[in-house]
This record gives sequence, C-alpha cells and structure tokens, in this order.
Amino acid sequence: METVKYNESLELDEYIVGSDTCLIYFHGGGLEAGSKKEFNKLALVLNENGIDCYLPNYRLYPNAKYPDFILDAAEAVAYALNKRKYKKVVIGGTSAGSYLAMMLYFDKRYLAKYNINSEKINGYVFDAGQPTVHFNVLREYGMNHKRIIVDERAPMYYLNEKVDSDVEFLVFYAEFDLNTRREEIELLKHLMINYGYKKENLNFHYMVNNRHCEYTPTDFFNETVLEFIKKLR
Repeated sequence: METVKYNESLELDEYIVGSDTCLIYFHGGGLEAGSKKEFNKLALVLNENGIDCYLPNYRLYPNAKYPDFILDAAEAVAYALNKRKYKKVVIGGTSAGSYLAMMLYFDKRYLAKYNINSEKINGYVFDAGQPTVHFNVLREYGMNHKRIIVDERAPMYYLNEKVDSDVEFLVFYAEFDLNTRREEIELLKHLMINYGYKKENLNFHYMVNNRHCEYTPTDFFNETVLEFIKKLR
C-alpha cells in the first residue's frame, strides 16, 4: 500500500497488484467524519484476489460545502483511471461514500469533467447510501435533516428518462437502517426498474436484523463485493 496525493491537498491509499481490474471505494461518516483506513481489509482481500483498490479521502463538513466532496470523488476516480488502463472498473462507497458514488453515476456531469462516461464504468457498489438529498447537505442549507428532498443534489433526481444500460449494481441496505433509508433505497430500486434498468443487473441485498452498516465490517460483505467484481462482464 502507498499513500499518495491525488490533488494538492487530498490523499488516497492505493493498493496496486498490477491488475486489469480495480475498485475505487469511498468511506462513510455522514460527510463529516470517517477515513479511508476503514476499508483497508476490503482492499487487502481484493489484492489477495488480484484486484487493485483505491481508497480516497475527501473534504468533509464543516470545512466542505456542497458539492466539494462530490468534486473530490470525481477527481479521485480520474486519478485512478489515469494510473493504469483498466479493463474493468468499479466505483463504490459506504453510507456517505455511497451517496458520492451514486452522484458520480447518476449525475453524469461530475465524471464527464474528466472525459469519463459513468455508463462505461462496469459496476457500482452502493452500501446504505442515501438516494435523496443527503441529510447533512440539508443541514448545510438550514433544512430539517429528516426531510425527504429530491432535487439536483439527490442521485434519484436524475432518474427521469428511459435508459439502456448494461452497468451492474451491488446494493446493500439494512432492515433497521437510518430513518427512512430502507424505504428510500427500495424506492430507488423500483424507479430503476421503471426506467428500464435490467433486473438481472440490480443485485440488492436486504440485510435482515441489521442496523445501518452493521454488516459492512464482516467477511460476508468483503466476499460479496469480491464475487460481484469477479463476475462482472
């Protein structure tokens, strides 16, 4: 593992084994806490199976403002894809990191800045992400953090036309997730199907008897992510 700067102020940990496949994964923490170090075990599992992994940090509240953290996430992806020419690429994250990964996929503008088409990424891992406006983004704008808002700051907002997509998705959410997170993720699934995503490409894991991200530090989670990446076309 080597820690490098992907821009003037932010670092990522790169776990490189010389693969033609990589995962770029964003940590959680409500956009106000957390660290890339939280997923070093996942990175090591991937390395043991011949897959490269990048774990970026990104700007956080209170110093960050929307959309700083999404811009950072896009820049981290661009760094990784400029590092090597990968045949298979997966972008993912947990909780707030999943919100970032969702925004990178659904709002095509962020990756397009680096001439990356989010539809050309092979797969995405969304672990307990918020498909509506993130609760701390609502706080930034002086709104009740429990409100359900779907506007340009929400991944779900961009589900507004029929799609013809071969991208594959691995999605986790818990029975006792935060507030209405479970219902929001289930709505995301229904909307994706309604707008034309192939059911066979939507791998949703409903984690019974689990709280928010309680399952994430487990071998089950790491192995499920590994198998998802290995099976990608």
